Amino acid sequence: MPLEDSNGQLVTLVLGGQSTLRLTDGGANLNFLVLTPAVSLQGAVIGGNLDLQFGTETGFHYTVLYKSQLSDAIWTVLSTVVGDGTVKTIADPVTAGAGRFYKLEVH
Repeated sequence: MPLEDSNGQLVTLVLGGQSTLRLTDGGANLNFLVLTPAVSLQGAVIGGNLDLQFGTETGFHYTVLYKSQLSDAIWTVLSTVVGDGTVKTIADPVTAGAGRFYKLEVH
């Protein structure tokens, strides 16, 4: 469940230094909180490839997966890279008439 402010807007936390996070929902029953940086997958068609780009953090692995139909039960691994604090690009050749759905897993 995403963290929202009192107006229902998504909260953006700037990590680094010291900050205070206060939970004021009296009904919350939390065992723990995990705060992680947001990761987004961007795509652009360049020279016959769909170039998928995403930022990485040192100490994490990033796996790009795809499927042809959302109803498919299994995702297929396109590539896995090791994070090093840079933006990574994964190229997937564009095939005429074939569509794909992509997702990025961080582990």
